[in-house]
Amino acid sequence: MIWILVSILAAAVVVVVLCWKTISTWLAQRKVPVAQAELVKELLNAGQFEVKVGVFTNSGAQTASKTWTAHELDEELRTKFGSRSRIVVQV
Repeated sequence: MIWILVSILAAAVVVVVLCWKTISTWLAQRKVPVAQAELVKELLNAGQFEVKVGVFTNSGAQTASKTWTAHELDEELRTKFGSRSRIVVQV
């Protein structure tokens, strides 16, 4: 019973920070010739961020996608988005 309470308390103080390195590593593993990735950031009602990433060929075919939910975005990812909610990067 005590370990359950400790686990709950530990989970409550964990702050999940989504890092650009996490996204760029994921993108590197899904690299296709002549591709780009679209990243869309949304602030959820709970104060968390949802970041959706899609990898597309130049012809527009989607080859991969992933969604992350985080309490915070690291500085590099915040800088890449700036004031925009959508960015496109070359893969």
